[in-house]
Amino acid sequence: ISDIVEKGRLIDENNLDIRLPKKSDDEIGELVDVINKSIEKIQKSYKNQKNFNHNASHELKTPLAIMKGYTEILKWCKNDNNLFNESLENINDEIDNMKNIVEKLLYLSKSDKMDLTISYFSVKNLFNKLYNDYKILNIEKIEIARGTGNIKGDFNLILEVMRAWIDNALK
Repeated sequence: ISDIVEKGRLIDENNLDIRLPKKSDDEIGELVDVINKSIEKIQKSYKNQKNFNHNASHELKTPLAIMKGYTEILKWCKNDNNLFNESLENINDEIDNMKNIVEKLLYLSKSDKMDLTISYFSVKNLFNKLYNDYKILNIEKIEIARGTGNIKGDFNLILEVMRAWIDNALK
């Protein structure tokens, strides 16, 4: 019991790899097994929380950068109504996109079933959106093929997956 207590005192949020020593198959050994399994569950929970935080910041980074780019355009395009309105519209689209990302991240954090908005949409519209988003970020390394046809799926979710692939490819 002294060994178990000694090891148990070492376990905290920074030392979740530590397991209590099991030295017998009696009730104390069974209690050690239960405690070790509980520590393993806590360790997985910490890892999931860390991954969630990383994913959330990664998913929100691109829309924020795009909005920043459009706000820079707004500074010098006051006399060009078309460019001004296009910038405002794109900022509004990115705000809606961020709202969808946050909602989906919250769904994931609650382990609920995600509600998808499934519809047919133009591949050309998807690629145009991606091209314009990265163009505003002054990323010259990207050439996006102009596809044709329609696909069925959740436009915003597919857009985020494509952005993640492109962001990772650029890195």
